[in-house]
Amino acid sequence: MTNDEIKVLLDYHYWARDRMLAALDALTSEQFTQPIESSFKSIRDTAVHIMGAEAVWYSRWRGNPQAMLTTEGFRDVASLRSAWRELESGVRAFFEGLGAD
Repeated sequence: MTNDEIKVLLDYHYWARDRMLAALDALTSEQFTQPIESSFKSIRDTAVHIMGAEAVWYSRWRGNPQAMLTTEGFRDVASLRSAWRELESGVRAFFEGLGAD
């Protein structure tokens, strides 16, 4: 896989993430955290799980495996978006740092 192909995949991944976050913006804080009948306790928990999986892989790539994220620090969509954009910066820098194809 080339660096250009990885960039295309990352661009798509973060485009899809941004669409999901835009849809979540329509929710109130109560709706975001209210209990639901699903694999996870709330929409927030589901979204944090998705970001957490990415964060775990990122930490493994850097040789520093970490546990999954907890939901406590994400009271609303804005806090999730902020943390995920910070993670995105790290992931993109990691792949850019791999060098040439």
